[in-house]
Amino acid sequence: MEETCTVIGGKGRELVIKPQKCLKMNIGVYNRNNSIIGKITKIFGPVKSPYALVTTRENVSGVEEVTLRC
Repeated sequence: MEETCTVIGGKGRELVIKPQKCLKMNIGVYNRNNSIIGKITKIFGPVKSPYALVTTRENVSGVEEVTLRC
């Protein structure tokens, strides 16, 4: 199962995303070219509407959408 998520913000090697269904620790996060860019390292926020922190392999900028594979 794949889910496209919107990137809320980020700085350096971290991105904050808003997943809807696919919410698990350490799952891979992919860019539009289907290249892995990092993994989910933290889940935070309200239970009904959580956010996830993605730690990336390199500094990323200009990323607006990412894909999660559950």
